[in-house]
Amino acid sequence: MKHVKNDQARLSPASIRAVVFDFNDTISPTRFLETFEKYRSELPISAKALIAAYKEAGFLDAVQNGKMSEPEFWEKVSKLTGARLSVLKRIAADLRESRIVEPEMMAILNELRRRYRLALLTNNVQETFRFWVEKYGLSEIFDTIFNSADVGILKNDSRIYVLILRRLRCKPEQALLIDNEPSNLTIARSLGFQCMLFRNLRQLRKDLASRAIVEPLTKRK
Repeated sequence: MKHVKNDQARLSPASIRAVVFDFNDTISPTRFLETFEKYRSELPISAKALIAAYKEAGFLDAVQNGKMSEPEFWEKVSKLTGARLSVLKRIAADLRESRIVEPEMMAILNELRRRYRLALLTNNVQETFRFWVEKYGLSEIFDTIFNSADVGILKNDSRIYVLILRRLRCKPEQALLIDNEPSNLTIARSLGFQCMLFRNLRQLRKDLASRAIVEPLTKRK
């Protein structure tokens, strides 16, 4: 993780105008495998095999870049794997309802929004992600929200980072990207973004506080 440490050392808080957050496993932890495992007795193949099958078939990319609706996605997964559509729909509902945003993450976001423009950048499906946006009032927290399914571009494509800079009206070096996926940081870094790897909430606050971007946990009331 040498490159991550170097990123931390190069962070320039004084130049930051906007902070861009990933959603899955950053703002909100994902439990895809664990949720599928709960229904193992009702699935024709293992949870890992089922997830691997729809990824390999390109269905996940298709639903996340808006080329396929969520209902169509589950129908295709059913035909591909032999899993009953009724079971997959229950899994989908479980995935949707079980997602959370920790209070500490909300506290960090509320601190940041007082000083910076905030953006949310995610690879996600349209229908369920809109549910999470409404459930957690994310449109009230973030100045702009970019979902891959809405713009038709995934986060492995540099164009989505260019679009978000235009929306934020700032230069790459004025934007800090926080993401749990190193490959996304690599793309953003190549465009000039400041970057921070998300590991967990405690580490996030520590990393931000060490650069005077938020208050240390010990100073919070």
